[in-house]
Amino acid sequence: MNLRLSTLSLILLCPICLNAGENSWPGFRNQGNSISKAENLPLHWSPEEGIQWRKKLAGFGQSSPVINKGMVWVTATKGSNKETLIVEAFDLKSGERKVHSLFDASVTVPEVTKMISQGAPTPAIDDSGVYVFFESGDLFGLTLEGEIAWHRSIVDEFGPFVGGHGVGSSLVQNEDNLFLLIDHDGPSHLFCIDKANGQTVWDNQREPRVTWTTPLLFEAHGKKQIVVSSNGGVHCYDQETGTLQWNLSGFEGNNVPSPTWTGGLLLIGSSSPQQCQAIQISPVERNGETVLNPEVAWKAGAITSSFGSPLAYKGLSFFVNRAGVLQAVRLKDGSTAWETRLPASTWASPVSAGDFAWFFCQNGKTVILSPDETGPGEPIAENDIGMSEEERVYGVAIVDGVIVVRTGTELIAIGN
Repeated sequence: MNLRLSTLSLILLCPICLNAGENSWPGFRNQGNSISKAENLPLHWSPEEGIQWRKKLAGFGQSSPVINKGMVWVTATKGSNKETLIVEAFDLKSGERKVHSLFDASVTVPEVTKMISQGAPTPAIDDSGVYVFFESGDLFGLTLEGEIAWHRSIVDEFGPFVGGHGVGSSLVQNEDNLFLLIDHDGPSHLFCIDKANGQTVWDNQREPRVTWTTPLLFEAHGKKQIVVSSNGGVHCYDQETGTLQWNLSGFEGNNVPSPTWTGGLLLIGSSSPQQCQAIQISPVERNGETVLNPEVAWKAGAITSSFGSPLAYKGLSFFVNRAGVLQAVRLKDGSTAWETRLPASTWASPVSAGDFAWFFCQNGKTVILSPDETGPGEPIAENDIGMSEEERVYGVAIVDGVIVVRTGTELIAIGN
């Protein structure tokens, strides 16, 4: 593979010190649940007030930003065939671009349309490096200076991705390993990959199925698991060995929203009515061994979820449908508590922090609520970042005092 690399001002002499509740956002939906401990977050902003900085990106992408050590990282692609892969990093405080890395894609696509994902997988980051994956099949481990530590081409190793809408599944991580889901119309895989060298720890080969969901790492009753909600089923594996622990079938429309873990329940989002549901995970004894037993606890009636994943908050699960209706479901039984209409639907998953929940609509408006079982309450604010009608909000990252919003072509930092 021919790589070309352009890196700007790679050394940060004095990274930001954030001493309150949350100073990193390490991956897709933070830790996979869209819950943040961040404090002192902005509640009111507009194009004229509250925006600390906004930067034009070098390409177009749909991934969420990630944050660590005072740096915001984001991916994108460029070119009529997505032939250029882009990784950029910005100083969280000033917005100064510190890393600008360009790579040639191992495989290019015949065409790019609005219906095909572009730079969609969200990176993962830790104190040692940043890990990025593109729909070209290129998987990189990069240093925090933006240099290549290791590289793999999943397409070269396992064959091209087969499907009409590209790749959307993001990387997830534990302390030592990355996990990558490749579900498509060809041979499919769930990989566990060593962060240090990019080598495969285990590879669970799956039946062909098309999905854009991201796996979820969780621990239930002392067992570390990874669960995949994908077209038609939910599968749960042991994190260490990749051994299938259990699976449930009979799902519909669960190929975009990712699962959420809360209080012994796995929440499954779906674009089909009667398919947004909760799976209760309980320990049972079998042949002298404790195993996890899944049972459907409830199905949420006519509730549907389009792109964003479920948010569990204050005894409720929140789903946003394609029409932009926010639906609150009681976690205890799946009954509908209330519904309210947002300014638009959401691509980015909703986020909670402290007493508030943030709903980032595709059209650039953000509704902030302090809801409970009785209703959404009066909106704390409805804010607008100001963007063109062609743009969409695709993802966010939140740390103390700052909300970073990603559109297709911009990165926007909002602060007090």
